[in-house]
Amino acid sequence: IPAVSPLSGALRIGWDIDTHQSLNVGAQYLASARVTNDVANACAFALPDRVTYDARYAWKQQTYEWSIAVVNLADQSSFSSASTNATCSALNVYPDPGRTIRAGLKYNF
Repeated sequence: IPAVSPLSGALRIGWDIDTHQSLNVGAQYLASARVTNDVANACAFALPDRVTYDARYAWKQQTYEWSIAVVNLADQSSFSSASTNATCSALNVYPDPGRTIRAGLKYNF
């Protein structure tokens, strides 16, 4: 399947600081993958392999959980999608966002 890495893996470490706080860090590896529209696997270009890192801090209080997460901590330039034409003479690359900060609120009922 084009644009899908044949090999991937993730490592996550979590730490409950106390009854209210938790910290999670992780790394994800994606191996090199073929580009879309390369049906014959003839194009020399492939998506490069990459490792991304992320972290998440959460605060739990009764039924609420507040969190902040940083995705792509190292702010690596990468892309996970690219396509080509049938002759491999044109390549369209769609970049991934850089470092992204996300905030969340969860209510448990």
